[in-house]
Amino acid sequence: MRQGSIGILLLLIATEGVAQSQISGGLLPELTISRTFGQDWKASLQLESMQALYSGNTEDGSSSSYEYIRTDFTTMVSRRMNPNVSVAAGYMARATESRWVQRTIQQISWVQRQAAFRIGQRIRTDQTYADGTNPIYRARYRLALDIPLQGLSLDVGEFYLIPSYEQLGVYRSSEWDGESRLLARIGKLINEDLKLELGLDHRFDGYVQGEQGHRTWLMMNAFLTH
Repeated sequence: MRQGSIGILLLLIATEGVAQSQISGGLLPELTISRTFGQDWKASLQLESMQALYSGNTEDGSSSSYEYIRTDFTTMVSRRMNPNVSVAAGYMARATESRWVQRTIQQISWVQRQAAFRIGQRIRTDQTYADGTNPIYRARYRLALDIPLQGLSLDVGEFYLIPSYEQLGVYRSSEWDGESRLLARIGKLINEDLKLELGLDHRFDGYVQGEQGHRTWLMMNAFLTH
């Protein structure tokens, strides 16, 4: 864990050294509804919307500028292979102002339980298709900590913290690029069926190909389980 933290710090230092980058940010609300079937199967429906509230660059600063970006509808079906490992597949439909985008998703995730927190890791691949553009292929790795804030385990009415780091490799039109994401969410288990979260999602991309950009989103998440 210590080596991973050093790597993330070095990445942040490197990105801050860029002379000029595009910056933007806004709101990223999300609603996820999940249902379990038997002991091993789970299906989920996710609705997520992205709306920019400001944009600019690191040299000239930013200004308020509302822009609707997209709304995603994602369905996932997962199967638990053992208490710590799950595999999943899914489909996403994205609505923007000008077109529809489709994405297919495959993932494997696993959890390591420690005395006072959980370490979650995920590998996901996805393929994105839209009329008039070349397909986009991505591979993603995410590392997250799930930390109860009021004891060694999470009980109803208590708060928790989830810091995470995700690295993406992106392939499109015979070119590779990458994206890094740093996230921090604080949540509360309202009852056995509902969790609410608030946090920040900072994304940095374009450090291999194209113009570099920083985007910071305010996340407002709700998770319903039936």
